[in-house]
Amino acid sequence: MKRIRLTAVLSLAAVLAFAGGCETFRTKPAEEAVDDYALARRMMAEEDYQGASGHLERAAADPKGQYRTDALLLLGDCRMKLKDYAGAQQAYQQAQVKPRTRAINAKAKAGLGDAMTAQKRYVEAADVYEKALAVSEKDINASQTMLRLGKAYIRSGRWDIGRDRLTKLVNTYPRSPEVHEARDIITMPSDTFAVQVGAYASRSNAEEMVATLRKNNIVGARIVDRSYTNAPFAVRVKHFVDYDEALKEAERLKPIAAEAYVVP
Repeated sequence: MKRIRLTAVLSLAAVLAFAGGCETFRTKPAEEAVDDYALARRMMAEEDYQGASGHLERAAADPKGQYRTDALLLLGDCRMKLKDYAGAQQAYQQAQVKPRTRAINAKAKAGLGDAMTAQKRYVEAADVYEKALAVSEKDINASQTMLRLGKAYIRSGRWDIGRDRLTKLVNTYPRSPEVHEARDIITMPSDTFAVQVGAYASRSNAEEMVATLRKNNIVGARIVDRSYTNAPFAVRVKHFVDYDEALKEAERLKPIAAEAYVVP
């Protein structure tokens, strides 16, 4: 009888030991994922986006991990910093699959809009920006997203819708820093793109840039007064109906004016 009881006790101990081992095996990947996620956040604070990406990829690898979608969201942010826009797009899309919170869903959609914009896919960018705002305006930078939404519509040739969204930004968030740029775009004289080659604190410096452009046979430059900034005198040249053509002109002007870029 004692032998039977001893055997039973030993058998129970073996079962418990095995179960404990299984539990350890089952939770270890989750613990490692949390560690990777925490380490990645520290590395991002130090602007080590390449190193952070590796940890975030491991943190997101566990399909049942608590912070999987959080890791995917940050992975998209890292890849944007590294200019891996296709990789960022993939991470943001995956973050929207059963997101842990509404905020993650909204932020992933807004991030996806940024990735699409970086790839010049403006129609798709506008669509996901709209969805991000529909999910939750309070969980994202709504005024920034509205500005990017309006510009995405405009860059895809839909000026009326773009101006409508920018007007909504001005009316809904009148104290946001994006309001000034939105008003600047709304009041542009025609549905065309310009290349801005500098912005200056004094009109005389702006006039010097206009003179430099003329010496290089670039005519039609004008000074635009933007009183809402610390550099209110902007110099803009030419008009383009097509955004990509304006981008090409901006690249051509960079040897003369290093900060040449397209507005809006």
